[in-house]
Amino acid sequence: MVIIRDRTGRVLLVHQNYGLRLFGLPGGKVEPGETMAQAAVREVAEETGLIVTVGDRYSVDDLVYPGGARFRAHAFVATTVEGAPTVPDRVEISSVEWYDLEKLPTPLTPSASAILPRLRTPQ
Repeated sequence: MVIIRDRTGRVLLVHQNYGLRLFGLPGGKVEPGETMAQAAVREVAEETGLIVTVGDRYSVDDLVYPGGARFRAHAFVATTVEGAPTVPDRVEISSVEWYDLEKLPTPLTPSASAILPRLRTPQ
């Protein structure tokens, strides 16, 4: 997962166009031969059209998908280098929007539900 914030502190979320159609942080699985940071950069580009640099790991959370499958979510902080948020692939993502942490959309992915409340207070 990748945390991208704008100058006002809003966070960038994608709205999934599959499954339960959840709102979440950009991100996905690591491909063979990729590091987690490389996967984060690739996933952000695929899901939002943004080119980012990935900084520090923000968190690692052991979570459960709806349906019971367990997974480990690694969240990184990223800085936008180039581009404006767009939806490059409407099959996967229906929207990409900035959200105020006090006015988040629902339903959120398990990882967004775990990570976003912590952004309200410094770690």
